[in-house]
Amino acid sequence: MTPAYRWIVLSLTLVMQMLVIGIGMYCFTFFAVAWVDEFATSRSQLMMAFAGMTVMAALLSPFGGMLIDSFPARRLVMAGIALYSLGFLLISQATQAWAVIAVFTLLMPMAVVLTGPLMSQSLVARVFEEKRGTAIGICALGTSLGGFVMPPLLASLLAVMDWRIVAMLVAGVIGAGLLPLAFLILGAAPRPRPAGERTHGARSSVELIRNPDVLKLAIAYAIPAALFSAVLQNMGLYARDLSVSQPQAGFIVSITAILMAGGKLSSGFLADRISQAAIYYTLTGLAGAGILLTALASDYPSLAAGVFLLGTTAGGLLPLIIVVASQRFGSENFGRVMGLIMAVASLSGLAPLFAGWIRDLSGSYQPAFMLLLPLLLLAAFCFYRLTKETVPIPSSQNAQGQ
Repeated sequence: MTPAYRWIVLSLTLVMQMLVIGIGMYCFTFFAVAWVDEFATSRSQLMMAFAGMTVMAALLSPFGGMLIDSFPARRLVMAGIALYSLGFLLISQATQAWAVIAVFTLLMPMAVVLTGPLMSQSLVARVFEEKRGTAIGICALGTSLGGFVMPPLLASLLAVMDWRIVAMLVAGVIGAGLLPLAFLILGAAPRPRPAGERTHGARSSVELIRNPDVLKLAIAYAIPAALFSAVLQNMGLYARDLSVSQPQAGFIVSITAILMAGGKLSSGFLADRISQAAIYYTLTGLAGAGILLTALASDYPSLAAGVFLLGTTAGGLLPLIIVVASQRFGSENFGRVMGLIMAVASLSGLAPLFAGWIRDLSGSYQPAFMLLLPLLLLAAFCFYRLTKETVPIPSSQNAQGQ
């Protein structure tokens, strides 16, 4: 396997995450504005679509991890792309809110599992025998690129075009653009290593599920992610409440994605040099300040300041959790551990539903954001309660591909 091919695979994961996560996560809020008007439904009901997708993704992530360890990447990625494209094609034909909720709950979760961060990280870890940490750090920027590029683009399209046409365009771009790339590039990707060839460092799935540190890491990541998700998925509607235009809201999301990328790079760089606990507590503290500023926002500048701070800290958390997980469990267990962590973290998708529900009841998003704020104490406590020992990673194991 040539170095050039490794970077081609890495580039594919960046584009894949930019489109799939950039549209499905960062642009959901702008479609939601159109759906509220089209279907004459409540905000909380529409947030069931995003919550359904994330909850189902949580349930499917461990299963997706097993598929990734058992089948060629090309088949899985192409299946995920096809499901994602089909999902937006069906959404473009929806006549009621329940149809949108059904598609996001039944089709999109597996599509995200097979094309999103879990698959991308596994692919990059498998093809990079050297500089694996750097490659995974770059791979993590794919979602941030999506958050930077897609929101202003989709918000602008939705401002001048019917949302159904935009949904069909998304389906066409995803299908016609990514399917050929995945077919051509991933045919040469290394297959998963058979279970019998794994080293003595591998643990059973049951052992990993029972390991309390896996759950603690998952909660430590999921709660700050939930706060960011609650704000992000309600951004379009929250901006409307504050008399902030949709293009301005799209600009906030776009710049936030850039700041998240900076947070990811900074956190990954510092994790090898200073106390990981100090980094985590600093990030959660700043996240608390960010959600507080967002809750108290009254105009465009104050909203932007709060979301920028919250997004920067949210971006820094994932690379830090990945580094901690890899040090504690080793590369042989990386995929399954991250699958379990991402499964729990996907439950953060319930936060937008909660925020929308509180908004419908109270007439304001402020109570919802203020109620979520104390959960950061639980996240910090879980990180503090991690066992002090880490699992050493043998140098020979570091040099092997997965």
